[in-house]
Amino acid sequence: MENLSNIEIGLRLLAVGMITVFVILSIVVLAAKLLIYFTNKLDISTTPVAQKKTKNGSISNKKLAILTSVVSHVTAGKGKIKEIRKL
Repeated sequence: MENLSNIEIGLRLLAVGMITVFVILSIVVLAAKLLIYFTNKLDISTTPVAQKKTKNGSISNKKLAILTSVVSHVTAGKGKIKEIRKL
């Protein structure tokens, strides 16, 4: 009879632990989704850049077009190149 109560206690602890982990992970996922939602709603309006800023004009137009198309493709049209600097 004593073993049955130990198993019962173990199952209760298991259930409470699993429920606790589920609740905490749900809160983390919800907080992350809310953060992403509000970050995406935040409208950061910047003036469009007529020319890309480069130091000494060291990048060719062909390379600039390639970089712009790659950034546009990778970010699904949401990314913009603001400045190009040599590291």
